[in-house]
Amino acid sequence: MVTTTPTEWLTLDQACSYLNVSRRTLYRWRDHGIVTFHRLGPRQIRVSRQDLNDALSQVPSVGAPAPKDSGQPTTTSAATLEERAALAEQRRIVIADMRAFREKLQAKYGELSDSTPFIRKLRRQADKSTAGDSAVKR
Repeated sequence: MVTTTPTEWLTLDQACSYLNVSRRTLYRWRDHGIVTFHRLGPRQIRVSRQDLNDALSQVPSVGAPAPKDSGQPTTTSAATLEERAALAEQRRIVIADMRAFREKLQAKYGELSDSTPFIRKLRRQADKSTAGDSAVKR
């Protein structure tokens, strides 16, 4: 006689906590076929702990070298380091341009104030006007 162990079902939050990943990562793994979700009701989605353990063997750990035959560079390859250096240089250039632009604005208009309250006010006005428009359309 074959004995089977009962399946332990976890909610998505429990699965995320068990794997120490975000919900988005769990959904991404589902989309790639790594993990299977099981619907137990109209609003109840569960994942078996065994599926999660199997998934851990399929997902490479962060910083782990790519498999030899994959054709993908490892995280420490020269190409990756060059790309990171190029991106960092582009970021420095953009930040320098933004600072120069801000200095020009300050020279022309004086000290610039924080724009957050102004933007919030504009958003509230836009929300009110779109709420009024949707009420009229109905």
